[in-house]
Amino acid sequence: MIGTAQTNESNDLCYLDPKVMHAMSRDTSNAVRARQPPPQDVILFVIGGGNYVEYQNLVDYGKSKNLQRVTYGCTELVNPRQFTDQ
Repeated sequence: MIGTAQTNESNDLCYLDPKVMHAMSRDTSNAVRARQPPPQDVILFVIGGGNYVEYQNLVDYGKSKNLQRVTYGCTELVNPRQFTDQ
């Protein structure tokens, strides 16, 4: 979902840009997204268990996409055994 390619998943998301002052419709949001450069900051928050391996995979993915900052959070930090037991 990072980048300019349109997919079924990305079409369901709303593109929020603090530089755009007025509320946008979905069609306008897609048009604005097509003109915008790819994001440089990504925030991922997981409701439930998260772990360091997920975070590290996200950081590696961010480096491959030239992201400046990757922020990861979760409601519960678990070890690998607890994660697979969920």
